[in-house]
Amino acid sequence: MEAKILSIANRKGGVGKSTITTLLASAIAIDKKKKVCIVDCDSQKSITKYREMESGAFPDEKIPYTIEPLSFKFLHDFLQYNKSKYDYIFIDIPRITDNEEGNQLLQILGFCDGILIPFLGGVYESLSTKDFIKAIQVLANYKKSVSIDFEFYGVLNRKSRKKENQETIDFLISEGLEVFDNSLNNLKLFSSPSTLFSVFEDAEGRKRFTEFFKEFCAKFNVE
Repeated sequence: MEAKILSIANRKGGVGKSTITTLLASAIAIDKKKKVCIVDCDSQKSITKYREMESGAFPDEKIPYTIEPLSFKFLHDFLQYNKSKYDYIFIDIPRITDNEEGNQLLQILGFCDGILIPFLGGVYESLSTKDFIKAIQVLANYKKSVSIDFEFYGVLNRKSRKKENQETIDFLISEGLEVFDNSLNNLKLFSSPSTLFSVFEDAEGRKRFTEFFKEFCAKFNVE
């Protein structure tokens, strides 16, 4: 049995890709007892550095899952040799600044079995995400043409009560993106998730994260 490969991805920066990746990887590894790996392809290596900081602060704490800092050029070989070692592999994508890097991003996402696209409310965010959706639709159509299972969805991150949140959701749905029913609130709890502890260890975390996590597991067939 090979790992399911997932990515929390958007071409636009600052939408919470690494944060949501960590929240999900920690919950799946700790609460579902699965073998998980985050492949940190982000040039900033923020997840890797956060794990190092946490491990220094909690030296006796058991490491619940692997974080592998890796350059994109080694990703194919890593996946080929390690897919059988894990149940789930998350690819944390690099920051995109130009068209060449955008093409590189699509190559990375081509390895994935599923993609969750986080977005924020607002006109600019809508237009930026629209372009990314079109690229993922091309990828999805190709995978379908060669009979490869592939799923992609969107999720509103940092939810507030602003009217523009619903307008953004409606716009992206009109562009062909299926959006999660559950959003992530703009809470401190979700701004710096742990790589050693699950968000479910906190009462507020259980209250705020449970429905989103259930929906994620259902849509991406996380057992």
